[in-house]
Amino acid sequence: MVGFPLLLIPLAIYNIIVFLMPDVSFTDPLVKLTLMSGAEWTVTLSDVLLTLAILLLLAEVIKGARPGAKYLTDHLLSLIVFGAAAAEFVLWPKFGTSTYFLLTALALVDFLSGLALGAILGAVGFVRITVWSAFSPMYGEHWLLIAWTVALSLVMVVLWGSLIGSLLPLLLRRVGFDPATSSAPFVATLVDVTGLVIYFTVASVVLRGTML
Repeated sequence: MVGFPLLLIPLAIYNIIVFLMPDVSFTDPLVKLTLMSGAEWTVTLSDVLLTLAILLLLAEVIKGARPGAKYLTDHLLSLIVFGAAAAEFVLWPKFGTSTYFLLTALALVDFLSGLALGAILGAVGFVRITVWSAFSPMYGEHWLLIAWTVALSLVMVVLWGSLIGSLLPLLLRRVGFDPATSSAPFVATLVDVTGLVIYFTVASVVLRGTML
């Protein structure tokens, strides 16, 4: 089962307030708390949304880093959320606020975590082949080139998936289509197909003159 993009929750709450509750202000105080220093801290709706988004981002990063075949799809869902949020912030006046900018920035952090995830996966693939080749002749004499092929392919596939997931909604909006049409199955299928192309392209370049 594909995971739910958690960062969609505070963004959806913001959208509901903007469209259905226009009289509600994000800067109005919700509660006042007295700190140990004696200072009075006024908690606003904006503070609550940003705090919720930070906590959900932490959960999203943990969820995206878990082992399993569907981690990339879950991450792409988060990137689609980022693309939609960025489009709203840039194109709609009601979303051009500091609060929504910070919510969009948190979604961008999730995008950057995908870049780090790609580097980690590439390193794991490289180390795995390197260690395995020390105990088994499975990869032959060109094991180092194979390790580089797998590592580079993993990094490039994750980067490509991140770019597609985040930029596709913006591109669709630009040409006049509904960004919601960039659904998770469509993006996942596109990344799977192009991922094979990326892998064979990297293999043809790295292994040319040796194994190919």
